[in-house]
Formats: sequence, structure tokens, C-alpha cells
Amino acid sequence: MALYEVSPLMREEPARLAVVRGLGLLDTASEKRLDRLVELASFVFETPMAAISLVDEHRLWFKARVGLHVSEVPRTDAFCAMTIQSRGPLIVLDAASDRRFAGSAMVVRPPGIRFYAGAPIVTREGAAIGSLCILGDRPRPHFGNEDARILLEIAAMATDQIELIRRRTGA
Repeated sequence: MALYEVSPLMREEPARLAVVRGLGLLDTASEKRLDRLVELASFVFETPMAAISLVDEHRLWFKARVGLHVSEVPRTDAFCAMTIQSRGPLIVLDAASDRRFAGSAMVVRPPGIRFYAGAPIVTREGAAIGSLCILGDRPRPHFGNEDARILLEIAAMATDQIELIRRRTGA
């Protein structure tokens, strides 16, 4: 079951995809500076999984990850694909009880996601290219405003690091 259908008429989507591709980060080696941020997020929020994702046309690809054993998932099954649409944090305390996500392959099959919190990574052009997310295999009873603020700050650090990588590579 798909979480949502990507409309080909989304006004920002072609420009957003051009930025994602133009970064030159898809399918590249890990970057220590991004790996450290997902490790930090996992530690701070005490979650077994965390990732920095990039969302292209058909998939979500993990540029950095901890606790996840896949490098990509179909966009239609990706929580992060909804995070980039919201432009704010997306918090799902119990994915199995949330009608938007209950049928997702990420929920019903391994890794068995129950908790998700993600914040968009937005480039200087204003393109939401992906997200920094934390994930758990158990529901979480609470994720407050201070938690959301910290998550947004770590996502902003990820954005800064991606912009530094971009300048280094001339993308």
C-alpha cells in the first residue's frame, strides 16, 4: 500500500528534483560529517535508527544511516517523502495506529517502524531535498515541542553540511 501518490502536477517537484540531482550526492559514498549527525540524533533521542535521506522521483535514498540495513526504499513507502511536503517536523508516535502509515512496508515488514520523527532538509534555493529522521521499533508516548526544536536544529546542521559538500564539489 502506498503512503500517497506523487502528483505529476506538483508545481515545485520538477525544480526540487533538479536540485536533488544537481547536488551530485545520490548513490555516493558516505560522508563522515553526515554519519556523525545521524549518530548524534540516534543518541540524543535514544532511538535505534536514524538517517539523512534524499528523496528523488521514485525512491528515498539514505545518504547517512544508523540502525537501518537498507540503502533505499520506494518513495511511496517512505515517511520522509511526506516530511518534505510538510516543510515542518513530521511526528508519528505509533505508525501501526496511524492510518497514513499502518500499511507501509516499513511498518508491516522489517525494520518494523513504530515511531518516526523527521525534519526536512531545505537547500538555499528553498528545495526540500530530504530529511533528517529518527526511527524506533516501538511506539513513543510523547515527543514534545523541545524535542521537535532539537530535531529541527540537527536537520539544520545536516543542511549546512550538505551545502558545504556542495561547495566543495562545485555542484
